[in-house]
Amino acid sequence: MAYIDPITGQVIGENVTPNITQQTLNNTQGATQGAGPFTEYLRRLGLGGGGYWNPAQRYQASLYDPMRTLFQQEQTFAPLTGGIPGGGYWGDFMGQYLNQPRAVAQRAGGVLGSLFGATPGQRGELGLGFEPAYGEAGQDIDTGEGMSTLQALIAQALRPQWGAYGGARFAQQLPQMQQQWQLSPQQTFLDYIKNKYGLGGMFPQYGAVPNPQPTDLTQ
Repeated sequence: MAYIDPITGQVIGENVTPNITQQTLNNTQGATQGAGPFTEYLRRLGLGGGGYWNPAQRYQASLYDPMRTLFQQEQTFAPLTGGIPGGGYWGDFMGQYLNQPRAVAQRAGGVLGSLFGATPGQRGELGLGFEPAYGEAGQDIDTGEGMSTLQALIAQALRPQWGAYGGARFAQQLPQMQQQWQLSPQQTFLDYIKNKYGLGGMFPQYGAVPNPQPTDLTQ
C-alpha cells in the first residue's frame, strides 16, 4: 500500500519507512500503560492497543514528534504569539492538529513569523535573541533559549516551502551562519538571517504583543 506525505508530496510505499525517531518508537513499548502524551496520541489514533503497524499507521505515529515539538515551542513563544491553541492543554491542542501535518508546519511558520516580527528589545527581554554572550573572562553566559530551539522551529516552519530535507539542512547550518554574523554584527542575528535569506515575508505573523511577559505554562 502506498500513500502520499501531505506536506512534501512524497510517495511512501511498503518498503519506505517514514521518519520517526527512535525515542518515539521506544515509547510504543507498553503504550497501553500510563497516560503520557504519546500514549494519549496513540489512543486518539486508535493505535493504543499495540501490535503490528502497517506503513500508513507508522506514518501517523511519526507525526507525533513534530506536533509535540510545536506544542513545546508554543509554550516558549506564547508571549509573542498571543497564546497557545487549545489554551495550553495538550489534549485540546492535539485535537486541533491531529492528522494535519500541514497545519502543524503552517502554525510553526506563524510562530517563526511572530519571532521575526518582534523588536530586538522584546526578544531580549524574553531570552529569545539566540545570540551568544560572554562574561568578562570570556566564558559563555546562558542568556535564554539555546540554538537547538531555533533550529527545530525553523526546520519545521520551512518544511512546506523547502521540504523536510531543505528545512532541516538550513537549520543545521544556523551555527555557521551565526559565526559569519559575528564577524560584522550590524543587526541582530535573527534580523540577519531574516534579511539575508529572505525569510521575513515567507510566514504569517500572529502579532507580537506590545510588552510581552514570560509565560509559565507547564501543561
